[in-house]
Amino acid sequence: MKAIIMLVTPLLLIGCATMNTVKSGKDSGTAVVYETTKDNAYSYAKKILREVGGKVSSESEEKGEIFAVTGAEVGSYGSYIGIWVQSVGEKKTEVTVYTRRVLATQLTTGISESDFHKKFKLYLDSE
Repeated sequence: MKAIIMLVTPLLLIGCATMNTVKSGKDSGTAVVYETTKDNAYSYAKKILREVGGKVSSESEEKGEIFAVTGAEVGSYGSYIGIWVQSVGEKKTEVTVYTRRVLATQLTTGISESDFHKKFKLYLDSE
């Protein structure tokens, strides 16, 4: 039994993400340009994180960065989320989201990049 545990444990840990993985993953994230200000986009991003139970681990409104963790739920041990908000013109803002599962073997993330952008668009449509 001990041999099985010693054999399986490393396999479960292969592909595990860390917050550093997410912090360096901006170029791998899903980016969408929205017709809104950077301030509004930053506010919407934080609201979405609260909705999905995300806990902000670090943020810089000046840099337009938010890093958060979602908790465990059915099918998921949680996920790491990086959000970057950058002004790309007058009332145009690029929002990039990058998510990674805590364990590579889990079924789902707390919120996918595409689901984040769907929720973001709902906020935008209510402006």
